[in-house]
Amino acid sequence: MVNTHYIINQNNHYFAVTGNDFDADNLTGCMTFQTKDEMYAAVCARTGLCLDEVNWFEIILIQDADNNLWTEIDHRGCTSLDDGFDTVQLYSYLTNICL
Repeated sequence: MVNTHYIINQNNHYFAVTGNDFDADNLTGCMTFQTKDEMYAAVCARTGLCLDEVNWFEIILIQDADNNLWTEIDHRGCTSLDDGFDTVQLYSYLTNICL
C-alpha cells in the first residue's frame, strides 16, 4: 500500500509525499501529519495565512513505481524536475528547500 505523508519543513514549505520508499523518520527539522487538513491547519497557524491561501498549494512529490525516482509536481500540475531524484536526495530536498 502506498502512503501519503504530509510534511512542513523548517522554512514553512509544505508537501504531500506519496511513495513506497519513504520514511519520515529520516527528515530533519520537519513536522509530519496524518492528514492534509492537519497540515493545512499547521501551515495557517505558523504563517498567519488563511486556509484559502494555503489550500491546494502544497508541493506534491510522487515516486515512480518503475524506477523509484521522485517527481515534483506544483499546484498547477506541472512537473518541476526533469529527471527525478532518488530517496536520499528527497530527504535533503524536503529538509532544506527554501523557495
